[in-house]
Amino acid sequence: MDRLPPALLADMESKGIDAALTLSILDDYNEGLYDSVGSVKAAGVPAIDGSSVVAMGPDAVYRLPAHEARERLEALGLGLPGSARPAGEDRPAGEGRPAGEDRPAGEGRTSV
Repeated sequence: MDRLPPALLADMESKGIDAALTLSILDDYNEGLYDSVGSVKAAGVPAIDGSSVVAMGPDAVYRLPAHEARERLEALGLGLPGSARPAGEDRPAGEGRPAGEDRPAGEGRTSV
């Protein structure tokens, strides 16, 4: 990675950017390997409906059963991120679950 300044490389790594892959893609682009590829044009922008399009800001929390999160991520060749935690883990001891978080025994939930 001697092609990148150390500060840029550190910034990319802190953001989870694969620097080697990025450089490979840029090299291919600069060599003209994508010249014959047409641009992608959006047909429109769907409305945020909370189901198929979800607004995600810095404080967003997405909850689903842990087994479903694992299945979806495994289908993409990924594992649960380190930030995933069982629901309720960040609550003070003795504090109950908020309304709507009840679940059958054994049905773990994960927040990502």
